[in-house]
Amino acid sequence: MARNRTYLSNLLEYAFIYIDECEDKRKEQLSNKGDIVEIADRKNPTLDYFLSIWLPKNCKKNKTISRSTYYRWIKWDNTDKQKVVNEIDNLFKALQLDVAANEGKGVQYLKYKFGWTDKNQTDINVTNFNANFGNPIPTTPESE
Repeated sequence: MARNRTYLSNLLEYAFIYIDECEDKRKEQLSNKGDIVEIADRKNPTLDYFLSIWLPKNCKKNKTISRSTYYRWIKWDNTDKQKVVNEIDNLFKALQLDVAANEGKGVQYLKYKFGWTDKNQTDINVTNFNANFGNPIPTTPESE
């Protein structure tokens, strides 16, 4: 059990290292003057990438477990493992929202992942509509 607690605390530390890498990402871009400048280009962190690629690449083989194990942990109710994985996922979602909101990136991703939609605005203003169709046709006993 002590090994599990150590592993879970390490997992949270690894998540913060991954978040730092996502925030520190930079790219070279051509400026208006024709110079090449380095600009911030934050990356959207995802739980899938973190579990499938980042952890195995950055941890020793015996320090990580398979992705299916993490998803099994998420389904367990009220366990420390579930809480840690959900906490990591919530941290990633918070950064995803910040990156998209402040840098205009990933709007389509947010629409898909978080169910965002474009704002539909409909203004209908009808004021005193009066239709005039001429004189009414008199009714006669013969037409009835």
